[in-house]
Amino acid sequence: MAKEVELLSPTYEEMRVIPAGAVVAGEVVKYNSVLGFMLIDHSAAQVAAGESAALITKAAKCKVVKNTGEVWVPGEPVYWDPANSEFTNTPATLDLAGHVIEDVASAPIIGYINFDGMAELLVT
Repeated sequence: MAKEVELLSPTYEEMRVIPAGAVVAGEVVKYNSVLGFMLIDHSAAQVAAGESAALITKAAKCKVVKNTGEVWVPGEPVYWDPANSEFTNTPATLDLAGHVIEDVASAPIIGYINFDGMAELLVT
């Protein structure tokens, strides 16, 4: 399986967390109300030992797995769809994850976003 998120920007924001279970690098996780992803794997043994990990919560440019039937336009919001392990521009009841930064036609399965795992907290 392809990474759900791949960091492309040189800088990012993170928070230290102890995940509920093992996490593979690039897998999107929700910690309380915050979406994020990890740059390196975090094993079940590390979780059991209480080791924290860096959860990336904001990044200016990320390559992500997108819904293949959608056209993405810069500036539009994108949402994380955990049931399908992909990002989408259809909100439904999904968590806001950032916004599109490059045009993408409907066929590609890859898109580019400004990732903001805390964006949902700012919506009123």
